[in-house]
Amino acid sequence: MSKRVYLHIGWEKTGSSSIQAFCARNQKWLHKHGVDYPLMGPIPQHVELYRNLNKNRSSRIQKSVDAIRAEIAKSDLPNIVFSHESLHSCSPAVFRHIFDGHDVKVIAYVRRPDRAVISFFVTMVRFGQLSAGNFFKSLRFFSRTNLGHFEYYWSLAGFAAEFGKENMMVRHYDRSTLVGGQTVSDFLDCLGLDDAGSKWSEARSNPSLDADQFAFALYFARTIRELPPFRVRKITHSLCYALMAGSTPDRDRPVERFVPASLRRRLLGSYEPSFPLLYREYFGGEEIFADPAGAAESQEYGEIPADRLAEFVTIARKAKDIPGGVYRRFELAHESGGASLAGAPSVETKAEAAGAVT
Repeated sequence: MSKRVYLHIGWEKTGSSSIQAFCARNQKWLHKHGVDYPLMGPIPQHVELYRNLNKNRSSRIQKSVDAIRAEIAKSDLPNIVFSHESLHSCSPAVFRHIFDGHDVKVIAYVRRPDRAVISFFVTMVRFGQLSAGNFFKSLRFFSRTNLGHFEYYWSLAGFAAEFGKENMMVRHYDRSTLVGGQTVSDFLDCLGLDDAGSKWSEARSNPSLDADQFAFALYFARTIRELPPFRVRKITHSLCYALMAGSTPDRDRPVERFVPASLRRRLLGSYEPSFPLLYREYFGGEEIFADPAGAAESQEYGEIPADRLAEFVTIARKAKDIPGGVYRRFELAHESGGASLAGAPSVETKAEAAGAVT
């Protein structure tokens, strides 16, 4: 039986975790409204689908082809949703093959790419996937492997070619434009559940660090960078979660502020050539990314305020997953001034940072 398939392809840092967590928690409610959100693994997002389809190995691709078709076949509901924030990087032709005979709607959220890139980089540091002990080395690696993810138009063009532009649902990830002012209610609107969607409160499943919290995590990591890199990554991961649990992020000091305004402009400029195409095809010509950076974002970042620094030091000292010996290394460096507080890159390193992201 032909079904309507909603394929949520991303992007990263646009509230995907909240969408997936909501759908997993509320499967029964969705079923009552004719929507199936299959759990394909131990976590809400369909990560194995992404991992298999993103590899150039036919056996792994076929594994997901079979798994998805099986989920569609066994569902007795008219609508089914598959979601992962990085599916945009998989082959649209493979999805066309998998969903042959079904009505497919592709859902994508796009965010101003300079903000998305910075947030994604911070998330990878927070998850321990990039080392915070050598900031610029990690930044260069990230730039080589991840900047291309946020070329929205060309990824969308591939999906539009396979499924038709009329089946593309491309939304601007901005509170002022999202239905209900947040991603979950907006996603429900995409599924045709707009009346019910307004009743759901926002739930952030993947919170972000503010500029001061991130600066402190880098500062701490620099004081222990002589440890094996895997330990630095693990400790940074633990510290970031301790900071988020013990200190409320300051919305007036967004993490983007940590990056110099000149560097953000250079980063945004690398994506601008395709903006007119994106605006014309999906937003009726509206220049959705043309808004200037907010006042707090534009200010040059200096140092962590003294009261917050004292708060973060206390959190680090009490963090259960940070060994006492590691904390003492940090404490000695902090007391002796051996590691400077993490602020915006200095004049000497701004050129290096600019080169790393362009």
